[in-house]
Amino acid sequence: GVHVVGWLVRFESFKRNEIEAVLCHELGHHFVGGEDEFGADYFVTKTCLPLLWDGQNHEDRFDRDVALRVLNHTISSQCSKHSSEAYCLRATLAMYNIGLFRQWVWAKRNMSIDVQTENDCRMKIVLQGLFDAPLKDCDSINN
Repeated sequence: GVHVVGWLVRFESFKRNEIEAVLCHELGHHFVGGEDEFGADYFVTKTCLPLLWDGQNHEDRFDRDVALRVLNHTISSQCSKHSSEAYCLRATLAMYNIGLFRQWVWAKRNMSIDVQTENDCRMKIVLQGLFDAPLKDCDSINN
């Protein structure tokens, strides 16, 4: 099963899109294997969100101005090539906000993680899922 705690759903940047993406990520662990964080992220945009958000008007479900302001140019330019730019921006903004949550958790726990490298890698994996590209590990993506 999937268990979501209250402090997660009350995180300031979390809205419905982020909660749905978190649930998809956690379900992904059941489909791709327990400890595979990157595989679970890939599952979010490759499999789960397309099913969950099918038929929705994506423009009405996220703030485009916020997405273009916070997502880097590489991501927004990739999304402009997607068959549904609005879906791509919606999904990447949700995953970006989940990355902010991860950063907050890691800081609270005094974990020494290269946050920028981790978040950059995860966003590349999110884009792989969005564009139906085969899943590659972070080392393969960066080389």
